[in-house]
Amino acid sequence: MSIDETRRSLPIFPFKDDLLAAITSHQLLIIEGETGCGKTTQIPQYLRDAVRDVYLSCLSLACHLSRTPCLSVACMICPV
Repeated sequence: MSIDETRRSLPIFPFKDDLLAAITSHQLLIIEGETGCGKTTQIPQYLRDAVRDVYLSCLSLACHLSRTPCLSVACMICPV
């Protein structure tokens, strides 16, 4: 399975456009979803992809409240 196929298979994928619209419409947005639905890895990538055409560089900030270190998530989302 390719990376794109994997991303499309995650439960959060059908909500991508709605999430981006909500993020642009609200100053604060709380997103809740099951473990493994793609919140930590996909939402920062959606944001990065959405601003890619507008900005030359993008800073992804991930707040993660479990045992997975934020640095690991950041490296997974935006590899250097």
